[in-house]
Amino acid sequence: MTTATRDSSGALLGFTKILRDDTQRKTLEDQLRSANEALERRVTERTDTLRQHQGQLRSLVAELGRAEIQQRRLLASELHDNLAQLLAVCKMRTAAVEAQLHGTAPLRQELTAVKDALGEAITYTRTLMGDLRPDVLDEHDLTAALEWVAKRMSRHGLKVTLEDDGKPKPLHEEAIGFLFQAVRELLWNVVKHARTTEATLSVSSDDKAVYVVIEDNGVGFKRSKGNPLPTEQGGYGLFSIAERIDLLGGRLELETAPRKGTRVTLVAPIDPVVPRSQS
Repeated sequence: MTTATRDSSGALLGFTKILRDDTQRKTLEDQLRSANEALERRVTERTDTLRQHQGQLRSLVAELGRAEIQQRRLLASELHDNLAQLLAVCKMRTAAVEAQLHGTAPLRQELTAVKDALGEAITYTRTLMGDLRPDVLDEHDLTAALEWVAKRMSRHGLKVTLEDDGKPKPLHEEAIGFLFQAVRELLWNVVKHARTTEATLSVSSDDKAVYVVIEDNGVGFKRSKGNPLPTEQGGYGLFSIAERIDLLGGRLELETAPRKGTRVTLVAPIDPVVPRSQS
């Protein structure tokens, strides 16, 4: 900074210049800049690593979904080809022996009881086969799969009304399998915890995602303050579903309150690889 120096009459005597040593300040600024750049690089590297790990987790979830579907199909096939066939043969042979007995009422009664028990075992095995791997999943039709679930829940005292917008739902087998299992879990939650006998299941889609909504007018439950998602401590398994759908690139939305019922929305991204004509 330069300042003019004058005498008492105002005549210019000269100039005074004050110099400031900014070396330390510039050094600190350079150090701060370098630290910021290093921090930005670390954040970028960590972000890239997290994205990579997220991609790996999504691939793992997809692979686990495929493995689960394959194992369910294999187990259902084993039940059909072995246990169910064996039970059917036993029932036929018991019926044949029963038909040949004459005048031995106690033995006939025992055989009848065995035959009836075998019939119940066959029915139970077929039901178990259907629960493990419903044939409807082979149609790759989400609405049909959800309709199967809705009808199944009536056996457990829950009337489920299914609503569909009629638009295509182009999802991969893994996504359909996940939504099928998730909806079944959520409806079981209604049966066990909501204290109601009715629920609504709606499915719709747009160009970006498929939306599945499960809603009931039951007792609901208290949410954690400030937490829009279910936690491990509450939500009857919702936390697990939320984690799984997040790894698939979707999300879970939850609305509930004590005595206000519960509304769960599952949002699954449309897969551009699947033709739009598929439903």
